[in-house]
Amino acid sequence: MLTREPIRAWMSSPLSKRRKVLKLISIIQLRSRKKDSMMSNEDCEIENLKLENQKLGKQIEFLKMSLEKAVKKGLQEIERRQFAEQEVTNIKKEMRKEL
Repeated sequence: MLTREPIRAWMSSPLSKRRKVLKLISIIQLRSRKKDSMMSNEDCEIENLKLENQKLGKQIEFLKMSLEKAVKKGLQEIERRQFAEQEVTNIKKEMRKEL
């Protein structure tokens, strides 16, 4: 908190000194506005976590799609093998009948 003595000194100072002080005050205010407009560390961390979350979400979606394709391919392979085994069984039955 400011005391009254510096204010009295400022009021009694010549005009050019007052202008310099006012200019310094405006510069300080501009700097403080810039600091206020800048994101705090917590805000930056939150933003980084959001971006990382989005990135992980995309990776999860990619892995889900890859897994779905692999499962579909695996099921097709199982069906193909079952069909082939059934054909072999049918052929063996026909050969036994002919003998």
